[in-house]
Amino acid sequence: MKPPEHPFDIRRRVRICLIAAMLCWVTPVGAQLALPAGQPLAAPTPADIEAGRKAVEADTGLAQDVQAKALEYYDRAAESLALTEEAAAKTAALITRIEQGPARVAELRERLDNPRSPTEAAAPAPDSSSEQLQAAVNEIRAALTVARDVLAEKDKALSSLKKSGKAIVEEYVARERSLDKITKEARALPSADIPPALERARQAYLGARQILEQTELDRLRRRNTSYDLLIDLAALERELAVAELTLTEGEREVLEEALQKRREADARASRWEAEAAIAEVAQLPPAVAAVAEETAALKRELVSVIEREKDVNDALRAVTRRYREIREKFQTVRERIATYGASQALGRLLQRRLENLPSSRVQRGFARERRNEIVRVTDRSIEVEEQQLQILDTEARVAAILSSVDPAVEPAQALQRQTIELVRVQRDTLAELDRAYGRYLTRLTVLEAADREVAKTTREFSAFIRKELTWIPDLSPLAPADFTGLPTALGWLLSPANWRQALSDAGRTFTRNPLLSIAALFAIVVAVIGSRLARHRLPELADLTRRIRTDAYSHTVKALGLTIVAASVWPLIFAVAGWQVEADPIGGPFGNAVGSSLMDIVPFVYTLALIHWLTRSDGLGRRHFRWPEGIVVALHTRLGWLAVFLVPAAFIINLSSHAGVVELSYAIGRPVLLLALLMLAAFVWRLFRRSGSFMRYFEEKVPDGWISRLWFLWFPILLGVPVLNFLAAVFGYAHTTTELTGLLIGETGGLLLALLLVRDMSLRWFYVIERRSRFETALRQREEARAGREQREEEAGAAGFDIDIPEVDYRELGEQARAVVRVGVLIGIILSVGTIWGDLLPAIGFLDRIELPFSKIQILEGEEQQLPVTLADLAIGILILAGTFFAAKNLSGLLGFTVLRRLRLDAGGNYAIVTLCQYLIVAIGVVIAFSTIGLQWSKLQWLIAALGVGLGFGLQEIVANFVSGIILLLERPVRIGDIVTVGGADGYVARIQIRATTILTWEKKELIIPNKEFITGQVVNWTLSDSVNRILVNVGIAYGSDVGKALELLEQVAKENEHVLAEPKPVITFEAFGDNALMLYVRCYISALEHRLETITALHEAIYAKFESAGIAIAFPQRDVHLDTSKPLEIRVHQDATQALGLPQSQEGNRGNTET
Repeated sequence: MKPPEHPFDIRRRVRICLIAAMLCWVTPVGAQLALPAGQPLAAPTPADIEAGRKAVEADTGLAQDVQAKALEYYDRAAESLALTEEAAAKTAALITRIEQGPARVAELRERLDNPRSPTEAAAPAPDSSSEQLQAAVNEIRAALTVARDVLAEKDKALSSLKKSGKAIVEEYVARERSLDKITKEARALPSADIPPALERARQAYLGARQILEQTELDRLRRRNTSYDLLIDLAALERELAVAELTLTEGEREVLEEALQKRREADARASRWEAEAAIAEVAQLPPAVAAVAEETAALKRELVSVIEREKDVNDALRAVTRRYREIREKFQTVRERIATYGASQALGRLLQRRLENLPSSRVQRGFARERRNEIVRVTDRSIEVEEQQLQILDTEARVAAILSSVDPAVEPAQALQRQTIELVRVQRDTLAELDRAYGRYLTRLTVLEAADREVAKTTREFSAFIRKELTWIPDLSPLAPADFTGLPTALGWLLSPANWRQALSDAGRTFTRNPLLSIAALFAIVVAVIGSRLARHRLPELADLTRRIRTDAYSHTVKALGLTIVAASVWPLIFAVAGWQVEADPIGGPFGNAVGSSLMDIVPFVYTLALIHWLTRSDGLGRRHFRWPEGIVVALHTRLGWLAVFLVPAAFIINLSSHAGVVELSYAIGRPVLLLALLMLAAFVWRLFRRSGSFMRYFEEKVPDGWISRLWFLWFPILLGVPVLNFLAAVFGYAHTTTELTGLLIGETGGLLLALLLVRDMSLRWFYVIERRSRFETALRQREEARAGREQREEEAGAAGFDIDIPEVDYRELGEQARAVVRVGVLIGIILSVGTIWGDLLPAIGFLDRIELPFSKIQILEGEEQQLPVTLADLAIGILILAGTFFAAKNLSGLLGFTVLRRLRLDAGGNYAIVTLCQYLIVAIGVVIAFSTIGLQWSKLQWLIAALGVGLGFGLQEIVANFVSGIILLLERPVRIGDIVTVGGADGYVARIQIRATTILTWEKKELIIPNKEFITGQVVNWTLSDSVNRILVNVGIAYGSDVGKALELLEQVAKENEHVLAEPKPVITFEAFGDNALMLYVRCYISALEHRLETITALHEAIYAKFESAGIAIAFPQRDVHLDTSKPLEIRVHQDATQALGLPQSQEGNRGNTET
């Protein structure tokens, strides 16, 4: 009887026919290009090539380049001969495989039709020892590794053969053309300029290439002719490799199970022997009997470890099967989507696959238990090793035991022999227990690694399904027939048996994890108590924020904590109930669906509860954050009745989805979803319509804001979200609607609420600090004004100059800090929303699919991998740069509120810290942005080094100023507000920038001085370390005056001035006999430079007044007048106006009034 033909894909046969047709077209071309009859091209042998090489090397008459070219021809000819041998071997193997193919196919089919049983193949002998079984297990594990390698090789061969159809045609055509080219080159007449030796080398190379091409063409012809047979043979060999792998895995399981049973039997027998030994040594001394009891306890522990090892092996096999199933299903789903595309049937299949995936929460629970078990086993294994070291010296151990035994009571020799035997048994038991713990720990580690692989594959599969389900309908369009199953669905939902089963599952979870369950219940009790406390404390905290003297940021922090705890009551109840029902590993389907549904709605419930507490009349939103009262009241009221319907609706929708029964989704899941979307649309309409509370506030308070002006754009979009989801659910996209609504209300809504809280908490902090600082400033100014009025006195003389350094403007700092917070929250919203919705919305996800022509190095799972840079990376990098420069620009306000306000530095210190932090933020932001787009330091260091050299020569002045600016900010030789003299100009430092420093002169002119001048030039800083400076006043008195009296008066003037310091003391000196006067000098010190001009003026006035009252004349300068006598002098004498009127004359008038 002819064996049944093995089924193959019809597309493959069609492809084979097309290949054969193309080859039929190609073959005549090869026939036309074949060598004609006549002198054939000689095929060289290895001996011919070697002889030719020697002849060329020995020929001294050849030019060097000709000799090198001839040797290259011979080398290439030898290489072609070697490739010909390899091609001939492949062709011979192919011929053998083709000739034996039919028989081999029949043999493989027969072996596949008559598989062996793993029990028959690996059945061990009944009396096999543990050592023999362990050796057999080791051998079968090695065979299993070989079987996996064989399967991978067969997979690769079959895949390569299937993909090589088109490649065969392309290679055949290329080799035909190559053979044609070789033939033409060989038949071409050699040029007269070519030496004969070079021509012989070229002919040898062409002959070798001709043989190679002909051999390869023969192999390709044979392979194409028998392509169908080769495919059949490769497919059957792969199937046999799969069968062999399955058989080997079964044999391994049989042998491992036999080994496990043998170990259990040996351990039980050893335990019984140890317990029997306890009875035998009961009459012995207590110290000796204790050894037997310890050994028996170790034997019992050994049995327990072996039993747990068996459980771990069983779990490992189950996890391996689950991993294989998930991976195969994953591959099948991918192939079906690629082959058939999106359809309703495929959507239901994906829905079932998603529901049947292992629960991630259960997996995390098992993983946590296994990690704890690994830690416990590791600790116990270390203890066993320590016990082994303690009894390593048998004699010392026996001596220690017998040291407490009275030699007169027991015979020494017999007792010593019994003790030695007991210690030996204990030592062997500890060694066996140590090996058992080692095996157990190894299997636990392998099981944990397998669990991680299952969890990773499950996450990938789940993400893939959710992404595909977003755009695939899972239900048919809504029809009246869908409601016929409503009574059955309600019966299933309200079934007492189902709920009893769920309660039973919860009870088993409580029994398995009593401590954790009690802790969860305790958390609920704490939340309830916190809720009651919040109802009493929130009004008190709200009242404290009304008055500026009692307002503090700590009140807001306390209110936030109470709000978070109070809002967690119902979410905690749902979470604990869901965990109790779902965590039971043997729970029923209804219990698992209930538990998963309760856990899924926890974020949604918490979001609603948190909004409810925030919008209370005494809550954070209304009292602390100053949210508009009308909006808060409307949101609190309308969200209350919305939550009463939405929470049960969300539970029912998730329950019908997790149940995995399509009829439930038709009968109850989709109708409830449609009602929920209608309620949500009504809520949006009533709250955000033009006449609603939200818009009334903004049109009254902010009529020109973007919310009021763009209402016609954002309101239809906001209202269209539930409406479009409603229509999608009607047309069968129930899963899509559920996912989108959950993401919108749950994750996105919770995220926006969290970011809103972060923003308002930050703004509240800035508001409290600004409010308190402005209040303190107002009080200080009032006190200063009062003190000024009390101590005000009239002062004469010239006023000194003031250094105009403005005080801290807390309003400006507050605006900068608020801008930083708002922009930071906006960036967080953009990044977070992009992360949440990127996998679902193609408009966002396409950024990850557009690759740019450069790559980046990223560490994934502990290994460096080179990944392409996408358009999303570029967008993130640009966003980081924008955020960096914005933060650097507004950093002064943020630092002013957070750090600088507490440091109490001067203006220069504040400016230096802010500037350096700005540079640091810019540097870090640029590095992060460049790293995001793949520009690592390793790629830029040589470019930066080259630019550094270029800048050193071309822009050295700018670089010098830049570095000098950094030094100025770090060393601070000059600071903001310092009075300096540089380059002959005086003034105070107004700004220190990266390239230059601005000096404001006394004429209010801004002088821009490069920073390099402050580092390399001479600079006088009048206020660097000490603001005390010296004043020098010189006075010339007339000859004949009383010098001692004048010195006393000068000393009195210095002491009487309020700005002159007592220490250092003023120095009064008589230093010179001048041309016109006796020169006296006053050297005194003042505390601050801003009093210098004022003090000099006061000293001059006081000196003049005291000298005039004491009759000490201040000398006038004397001048020699030389008259020009080259012509007659004209002299006119006239009377002064003061003389004519009889007024008293001054000294100047007494000197005469003569004009020449």
